[in-house]
Amino acid sequence: MKSARAQNTLLASLGFLMILLVWQSLLWVFDLPPFLVPPPIKVVTRALELGTNWWPHIWATVYSTILGFIIATLGGLSLAILIVHSRIASGIITPPLLLLQIVPKMALAPIVLVWVGLGLASRTIVVVLVTFFPIVISTITGLQSVEPEAIDLARSLHMNRYSILRKIRFPNAMPHIFSGLRVASTLAVIGAIISEFVAAQSGLGYIILSSGFVLDTALQFGALALVTLFGVVFYGLVVLAERIAMPWYIAEVQHIEVMT
Repeated sequence: MKSARAQNTLLASLGFLMILLVWQSLLWVFDLPPFLVPPPIKVVTRALELGTNWWPHIWATVYSTILGFIIATLGGLSLAILIVHSRIASGIITPPLLLLQIVPKMALAPIVLVWVGLGLASRTIVVVLVTFFPIVISTITGLQSVEPEAIDLARSLHMNRYSILRKIRFPNAMPHIFSGLRVASTLAVIGAIISEFVAAQSGLGYIILSSGFVLDTALQFGALALVTLFGVVFYGLVVLAERIAMPWYIAEVQHIEVMT
């Protein structure tokens, strides 16, 4: 397994180096101006010029992303449990939830700004709106994927709804839940950047937007690289949490992969 991980890391590194090589090659071939597409070395140099000034912007994006993700996770799990256990709640909640997902979040962000004002609250709400739906849907799918025979057996043993949820439905739903959380972790970063595009005085999205006004493309690319790095790290933390929470499931999946 260690050799497979080392191989994956090597392949990922080669892929990253290939992107840099293609990037620089395109600049040489087409002689693109630096203000349009800066060379990689200029991006690094420009990013280093900001030094410690990056930290307030990084923290603003990271904090709103994580806070919104946690709120969406807790709210999504609770709402999914309610929908699964109540047909009335399902009929009432599901249609508005679907309509909310269809509405473009970029269009909702200015409205949220008008309602709650400029600051952490508006950015967090946008993150919640972006990440809420996949968590709810994946949890509902997982909770409903239990074999009916298992539920009938539990009821024959006089287990109440809470016991069935805790001992049967929820453990069975965990792979689905973490699938939704992995998707939501990437969407959370996107939601944070969207909110900073609309109205913010700090954050990596704010840097990307404000540097574009003065054609500081190198700084834009640097901020974009940091956003991407944060997204990868955040996704990796969710995957790590999945491995800790479900070691039996991860071992089974890895065994199947080895066999195939």
